[in-house]
Amino acid sequence: MALFVFPDPRAAVKALLEGEKAARWPNATIQTKFPSAPLAGTQRWIPHAWDGTPTELRNMQRCTIRVTTYAPKGQANAAIDLAQLVRAFLLDSGTAVVWAFRPGPGPAPGTDDATKNEFCTFTLTADTRPSAVA
Repeated sequence: MALFVFPDPRAAVKALLEGEKAARWPNATIQTKFPSAPLAGTQRWIPHAWDGTPTELRNMQRCTIRVTTYAPKGQANAAIDLAQLVRAFLLDSGTAVVWAFRPGPGPAPGTDDATKNEFCTFTLTADTRPSAVA
C-alpha cells in the first residue's frame, strides 16, 4: 500500500517566487521571515507563510497562504505594486505540487511600526497535491 503526504506549501511558494526573481523582482529577499531593519533604496522583501490549518481531502490539501511585500519608508506605492504583481503571478501559476491558487483577502497596505517599512499583504488559497512516499 502506498503512503501519501502533502507538501509544505511554503516550499512551493518559495520555489515559484525564486523562479521569477531575476525577471520580476530582482531586488527582493524571499523568505518566511519579516524584515527586522529598515529597507533602503530599491530593496524589497517578500515574506510568505501559511496558516498551518489545512483542509485535507482524499486527493487535495487546501491551505491559506499569506504573502506580504515590503519596501522602504515613503515607498508605499512600490509595496502595493509589488504585491499586485506577486498576487497576479501566483494566481496564474500552477505546478506539480500546487494545482491552483485562488484569491483571498487583500491586498491591504500599511506601515510597520518597528521598522517604518511600507508593506502590502494579501492571502491566497493553495490547493496542493499529495505525493507517494512509499
